[in-house]
Amino acid sequence: MTESYLIAHKVRGESAFDIAHRIDCPSCRAMGCFECDNLGYWWICSTSGHRAHPYWHTMMPINFDVPEMPTDAIEHFPTSATPSAPKINLAAALGIAKPQVIITRRL
Repeated sequence: MTESYLIAHKVRGESAFDIAHRIDCPSCRAMGCFECDNLGYWWICSTSGHRAHPYWHTMMPINFDVPEMPTDAIEHFPTSATPSAPKINLAAALGIAKPQVIITRRL
């Protein structure tokens, strides 16, 4: 992976910051094309994998001190598989005392 950049780009009509990486344009390899506006590279957001079109960027500092993640940090995309997710009994939530299985048979 290449160096990380802090970029500003337009997201849903608003200015947004993201972390991105520059990659060689797979279409032209700097020979000129409309995909990369003849720059020879694209911007890819490392958190989502989406292509970005920044209007501003700066290289991330090398000595960027980030503390170790705490074990009780909140998950950004929680799912039912997340260990800290509350367990939900869907049948009880729907008011069904005991789930019924209905089998239909087509002849």
